[in-house]
Amino acid sequence: MILMESRPCPYCNSQIGEYAIKCPNCNSKLKTICKKCKKIVYTNWADCPNCGGKIYYETIYSSLKDNEPQERKTQIYSEFTPNLDSIEYEGQKIHSDFYPEERKTQIYSNCPLPTSIHGFKIRNENNAYILSDNYDYEKKTNSKILFISLLCILFIFTIALIIIGTTLKLGQYYNEGVILYNQGEYDEAISCFERALEIDPTHQDAKKYSSYAWFNKGVFLYQKKYYYEAIACFDKAIEINPNYLIALNNKGWALNGLERYSEAIACFDKAININPNYKEAWYRKGIVFYNEYEYYKALTCFDKAIKIDPRYADALYYKGVVFFKIDDYDSSIKFLESALVMDPNNDWAKKYLSYAWWNKGVELKNVGRYYEAQKCFDNARQLNPYFK
Repeated sequence: MILMESRPCPYCNSQIGEYAIKCPNCNSKLKTICKKCKKIVYTNWADCPNCGGKIYYETIYSSLKDNEPQERKTQIYSEFTPNLDSIEYEGQKIHSDFYPEERKTQIYSNCPLPTSIHGFKIRNENNAYILSDNYDYEKKTNSKILFISLLCILFIFTIALIIIGTTLKLGQYYNEGVILYNQGEYDEAISCFERALEIDPTHQDAKKYSSYAWFNKGVFLYQKKYYYEAIACFDKAIEINPNYLIALNNKGWALNGLERYSEAIACFDKAININPNYKEAWYRKGIVFYNEYEYYKALTCFDKAIKIDPRYADALYYKGVVFFKIDDYDSSIKFLESALVMDPNNDWAKKYLSYAWWNKGVELKNVGRYYEAQKCFDNARQLNPYFK
């Protein structure tokens, strides 16, 4: 009997018959058809011996997909052993070389299979582990996606930390600034508000309190008669809030202290353009005109202020003084008395009122109206001991 030669499976090294098409141990397909010349070749060959075409490892295994149909074939073959004895048939000896000893059936699939199954490694013809191209591509793609995802998460986390940190610093600077402002520490308060505005230039409360701090610092310097420094502070407050009426008004008042009357009037006019009913701007504009000896322009401004507020004592007083300056003593007495009704402690109103009564008495005496003149002198003496 001639035995069939056995050889190792190139993929799992188990012993198989030389005519086997499929390894019964690892289920590897051992033979395939060259795509170029269409002849049978071993799957572990790198090149086809007939045409030189490349043998692709991805044809070794089936895809093993559940829903993909697989072609199956059945091979029936016999293993024969030699028979050297003669047998007798119908009285004659017949010499037969072979007779069937065993019949076998092999079921296999000739569907092409990849070199890897779901990413598992397999061996090539050199008994080395290989991976399919698809697996390498998917592995690289998944690695890139994971890396990019981690970068995105890290970026978002970093941005969140920055936002939280800046928000905390913003609140800290603003709150410290408010505390310092309420304590009258205007320089330190301004520094805190400026730091807050560096973080968030649109922070409205920080802007508002910063302008307040600059304004109050200007008032403090004005009271010490540091007019130039005060004007610089008022400018800062106005820069932050162009409609800051009281800052415009106080800047004009500081310019009046420097006798820069035209610039002072320009400040008051800006405030009046923003709010025509801003009585303080009308009043101080009138004083600037009074300082320039433009009494009738001053009276116009005082009239505007009194029209807005008929009980405006300061405007009533200055209007009485202006009438005194132009020798209209009756009008002067009228407005000075009105000012004293609103503000009985105004000593300057009492003083000017006494002068107005005395001067009126002098005028009456000069025209021979002695009785009326004497009453005016008496009123003057009641208000001012100087005339006693």
